[in-house]
Amino acid sequence: MSDPRSSKPSDPAFEITLGVAEGYFAMEMWEDAWAGRSEIQPEFRLAPQVIMLRVLILNNLQRWEEAAIIGNEALRHYPDFGALYVATAHALRHCEGAAAAKAVLAAGEQFLEDEAIFHYVLACYDSALGNLADAKEGLSRAFELEKGFRLKALDEPDLAPLWDSLGGFP
Repeated sequence: MSDPRSSKPSDPAFEITLGVAEGYFAMEMWEDAWAGRSEIQPEFRLAPQVIMLRVLILNNLQRWEEAAIIGNEALRHYPDFGALYVATAHALRHCEGAAAAKAVLAAGEQFLEDEAIFHYVLACYDSALGNLADAKEGLSRAFELEKGFRLKALDEPDLAPLWDSLGGFP
């Protein structure tokens, strides 16, 4: 299947309003990003990149349930949008727990199997669920794909059970 982000509407007004919302998001101005997102013309609000931005903003506003609902619904329409699985799983981790988050993330494996973030986040959920062997394997794969996750892993609360099993590391 094609990447749903490649179906970006070609409309100058849309590109400007989306760009403004994305700019606020990049500057971590979540409320302004949310307001900018609401300025997007109604006919473009269901574009996959707009939906993704909504989920990401809601996650950063810690509006987990809304993000999970929107993300799950969007995945029914855009099942090949890998990054949306990660964002939706993040919301679910906070409102329904690691098992629900892992189930959504695992459903996107075919679109994410070569992405370090997929293996890293899956390892976090496995660790939180007590699946420590799977967590080790997932972290190993994530580190193989992107070494930068090594530092991130040191401060990840979901990995505490894994670190504890290794004698308190880090």
